[in-house]
Amino acid sequence: MPTFSQLPGDLTVTFVGGTIGSAGGDEVNFPIDLDVDCTGYAWTAGIYVVSTAGFAGGGSGLVTTIGAIAATPTITVTNAANGLLTWGLNETQTGALSSGIKYRHFLRYQTSAGFTRTIVSGDVIVKAP
Repeated sequence: MPTFSQLPGDLTVTFVGGTIGSAGGDEVNFPIDLDVDCTGYAWTAGIYVVSTAGFAGGGSGLVTTIGAIAATPTITVTNAANGLLTWGLNETQTGALSSGIKYRHFLRYQTSAGFTRTIVSGDVIVKAP
């Protein structure tokens, strides 16, 4: 029987987060090439909490509610006509994420006509240096 699937690309993002006594983690920026004109698209991105159980770490002041947005990556359109973007987090954002919490991320767009699509999602893995 035929099936239809419209799922986002799977992309795991791993980076160094904050450490005890540190002001932040590592800055993270990576390019995304959609190879399609995305002029006029509105972008939404987020890193959200999936689970806090079974992970070492955590602590006060961290977002620990399941489903809560823990960080919002900056999406910079570098060339809309060619579909070139940059996904990024600054040192303060990565420093606020804990290796003791399981996160996922997503990136979606909405066209000027109102069509919405999630194009990429995946696990976010925060590591100690």
